[in-house]
Amino acid sequence: MIQNFFLFYLINCKAGLRSFIKGIDYFRLREYLIAAKQINFYFQKTKKEKTTLIDIGCGEETWGLFAAKVFGFEVTVVDVNQKKINLQRKYSQRLNVRSFDAICADGAKLPFFDESFDVVNCFAVLPLLPGEKDIKVMQEIGRILKKSGKALITVGYDTVFREEKDTLTTKGFSRVYDDNALSNRLIKPSGLHLVKKIYFGQPKIDFSRIWYRLPFLVKLCFRSWLLPILSLTFLKEIASPQIGAIHNKKINGVLLILEK
Repeated sequence: MIQNFFLFYLINCKAGLRSFIKGIDYFRLREYLIAAKQINFYFQKTKKEKTTLIDIGCGEETWGLFAAKVFGFEVTVVDVNQKKINLQRKYSQRLNVRSFDAICADGAKLPFFDESFDVVNCFAVLPLLPGEKDIKVMQEIGRILKKSGKALITVGYDTVFREEKDTLTTKGFSRVYDDNALSNRLIKPSGLHLVKKIYFGQPKIDFSRIWYRLPFLVKLCFRSWLLPILSLTFLKEIASPQIGAIHNKKINGVLLILEK
């Protein structure tokens, strides 16, 4: 995991000045490292000549570039925002990533054939989609995933489902899932089989509550170099907790691994 941390940080810095200044999100970094570990476990020992991966709702993040460079996958990143897609294309050119495509598309209406991808990623996107759109995206994920492929999905987690507006970490609409919502809104609509749940959180110190309250200019000075180290220090995997065994406030999210 430490090796992937340094590789991801290096790729993010090399992508360009904007990517370096923006830094890597506190929670996303831990999600990417957990996902990289799982992808390495499931796919790096296969003898397939070509493994295809799609990142739905990529934004400006460099996860797709990491997957192309480090794993050697054929990567497609998708976002509804054309400006984000243009940035992804610039980043890929700077890093000389060839097996990489960036497409502007709606995750609920993806322009791909059935069973097109071996790996489908959707990191922290579904909680931001109001109404039933998270369900529609999961239906699309189930449609485009190949047989025996893996979908890796991250969402915020708590013991109580809730929908909110303008929280400490998110501007605008957001949603936090409980176990029933994970099943009814994400897993069942996808038609996929749940392989594993990996919880992550801050078992000792809730540093996120400190970080997200800091003034913008203060965060700007530290987020490109110090925040990744703090994420690695405070955010940890929490092995399959029973409800009540670990205080729910220490669990921030969950990564679902689904299979067709």
